[in-house]
Amino acid sequence: MSETSAIPASPRQRAGFEVQAPCSSPGVALSDRIAAGLARVSDLMEAELASTSPVVGTVIGHLARYRGKMLRPTLVLTFAELADDRSQISEDSIRLAAVCEMVHLATLVHDDVLDAAQTRRGGPSINARHGNETAVLLGDLLFSRAYALCARVQSPDSERPYAELMGDIAATMCEGELLQLHHRNDQRVARETYFDIVNAKTAGLIGLSCRFGAVAAMPHDSETCDRVERIGRLLGAAFQIQDDILDLTSTEDTLGKPTGKDLGCGTFTLPLILYLHSALDHDRNVCNSLIERMADEPSVAHAARTQLVSLLESSGAMASARNEAQKLVTEAAADISRFPVSEARTALLAMAQQVLDRAR
Repeated sequence: MSETSAIPASPRQRAGFEVQAPCSSPGVALSDRIAAGLARVSDLMEAELASTSPVVGTVIGHLARYRGKMLRPTLVLTFAELADDRSQISEDSIRLAAVCEMVHLATLVHDDVLDAAQTRRGGPSINARHGNETAVLLGDLLFSRAYALCARVQSPDSERPYAELMGDIAATMCEGELLQLHHRNDQRVARETYFDIVNAKTAGLIGLSCRFGAVAAMPHDSETCDRVERIGRLLGAAFQIQDDILDLTSTEDTLGKPTGKDLGCGTFTLPLILYLHSALDHDRNVCNSLIERMADEPSVAHAARTQLVSLLESSGAMASARNEAQKLVTEAAADISRFPVSEARTALLAMAQQVLDRAR
């Protein structure tokens, strides 16, 4: 049955958000409270993105493929619990969690356009299915709905308006993307520039997600909120390094998105930057040859990527990149450990380790 002849979906189905039954009450385990909170986040996102237009509803429905770990809303809710161990997650925390996820989804939709990605989590990307124009507009719609929702959340007097904080982060993300575009195919890109891009594109939003959770629960403790945001930025940078490593070493089936896309777009990530900065001319030429072959037909590209990963592993560049991620996680974990013992602290320490252990 074609999409146009299918029975019209409900707004919930069109938005593509799986919703669990909320269950928050005193004595309920943290994992259940977070799951219930994420269900409320999904309900809110569904309501914010619902459209009376069947055409718009169909496009929004395809966002289901972009839903993944919900890392950012999980961090909002867990840091809210860390700051104030309550039986019911506040409505402000739910709204701010939804804002962070909607902004993240918008960046994924736009990234697929910039990278000319044809798949996302095992199926066609929005741009592959509907074209670049529709994908760009859908990303803009997500940004607009997110800012409108963020503006409806009252920030405490001690904090800049939430919408202003999110606007600054979104602008920084765009600056990071522009910086990355400027350094496409730049084999001399500095390690410091790589981290500038990572901090702008990834770490900033994750840091703000953590801050949103803490501020909603402890609005008058700016020092602790600053520390929480720093924890998020450390974890965000480590997350991106691991993502870059997986882009080289994993498979599309495992990762849920095309692999080798960084090099395919001319983006040099940390393992290659570390290798190229210390490689002799001969080794650099071998590396360049392998990168060129990765643009060839699939079997040649696969063999070239396998050889490239072997080169990075044997040289120690891959290990050095993993060590960089480990240092960031260790630093974040040390800051988390300064909080009083609680379910939330234990969960956050486990999440920090999962940044390094994840396979997708």
